[in-house]
Amino acid sequence: MTMAQAAQQGDPRATQQLLEAVTPRIGRVIRVVLGADHPDRDDAEQLALIAFTQALVGFRGECEPTHYASRIAVRTALHARQRSRKQQARFDDLAELDEPGTPSAHEDALAERRKRHVRELLQVIPTEQAEGRTHPSTRCGAGCGWPRKRCVARSRPTHCSARSFR
Repeated sequence: MTMAQAAQQGDPRATQQLLEAVTPRIGRVIRVVLGADHPDRDDAEQLALIAFTQALVGFRGECEPTHYASRIAVRTALHARQRSRKQQARFDDLAELDEPGTPSAHEDALAERRKRHVRELLQVIPTEQAEGRTHPSTRCGAGCGWPRKRCVARSRPTHCSARSFR
């Protein structure tokens, strides 16, 4: 019985020897497909070894176990490269969104138009409202003129007759 057949039968020692025999070949295949300095190279090698171990059940012995492991390693490396490219594309898209761009002439014109409208509205409305003060019925009551909810003086226990509205 060969080492591959013994590993298929569940012999842990044969599985270990088989993995030791195919590991250099898997490493070379992964390096060729991904490149020697690819950040996911080690992970891809581990995934290829795991996939090889799981695929031993379907190994028919029509080729050498190293060739079988090589095919699995190629597929694993291609999948890792594809996953890496997708992830990099996502990061590139996010980087483009984060880059502060100069506003276009259209955006500048819209901003100026909004500012002009706000200034015009501030001239039309009553001074109290323009300064952020509200209708007398909602004022603090201490004579400060600010709304009850925003009046800082109200936090003092001796402040204003509006304390009953809390």
